[in-house]
Amino acid sequence: MASFSDAQPYIDSVCNRFPMLSAMFSVETTPVWERYLNPYNDVLDILQIPHLNFLAAVIGGAEEVRQVEGQGPMIKVLTTLAHYLQEFTDLVTDKKFTDKLLNPDGLTFLNTMSELSLAYRLKTAGYIITFEVPFRQQGKQSDNDVDLKAVSSENKTYYFEVYDPAEMASDGFGDPLRQDRMAFKVQRKLSKKFGLGDLSGLAEGVVLLAVNTAHVDEFRIGSIVAPWHLNQELETFTQFLPSAVDGYVFFDDDFTGEFVFQGLFLRK
Repeated sequence: MASFSDAQPYIDSVCNRFPMLSAMFSVETTPVWERYLNPYNDVLDILQIPHLNFLAAVIGGAEEVRQVEGQGPMIKVLTTLAHYLQEFTDLVTDKKFTDKLLNPDGLTFLNTMSELSLAYRLKTAGYIITFEVPFRQQGKQSDNDVDLKAVSSENKTYYFEVYDPAEMASDGFGDPLRQDRMAFKVQRKLSKKFGLGDLSGLAEGVVLLAVNTAHVDEFRIGSIVAPWHLNQELETFTQFLPSAVDGYVFFDDDFTGEFVFQGLFLRK
């Protein structure tokens, strides 16, 4: 049975290389990872999980340092994460945010990395960024939140809910996702997050769903071989917009290389 103590040498190796990430491991997080690792016979078995989470990236990164001198994809992901956290240092001690980043379940880590990726690009472009802005759906008694608020130098406000529609896969980054399946997932995301009616709390701003298509093979290939056709395909997604959402931003970022902005598509 694997334990957190088995993972400690890998954690130490990565934290020595990326001191910013050491704060991610606290007394509070240890029991979470202990329970997560217990079903595995060996700590390296975590690398076979059907999705990428923070601890898998750390253990995989430490293995890459040992085997391939730190040039593999996990080290690139960790390098990117450390760079983002240097830009948004307050997040390192923000429990709500770190709970998302450290959540070992599902695709939370990939979604949080997508959120950081877009926030970093917007900040670099001069926007003032706020994370986790509360709002309320019409008729609901409790608040929800949108991932990012970005305010331009002209005082224009944009709200972004960031979404990575990857499927579970053995490589940790997501199975190839067909366009029709992605359309279904985007509609479900919009409905769950925003509902069908009005919103309160996001006044005088443009509300956008930002979709990272890096793990959707049809879109990634399409951007290379037929970018004009890809734009037409992405524009069709505006038909799924609920009344309170103004449009989409599509981008491609797998956190190991170049960020590609694919377009802004507003309601016609």
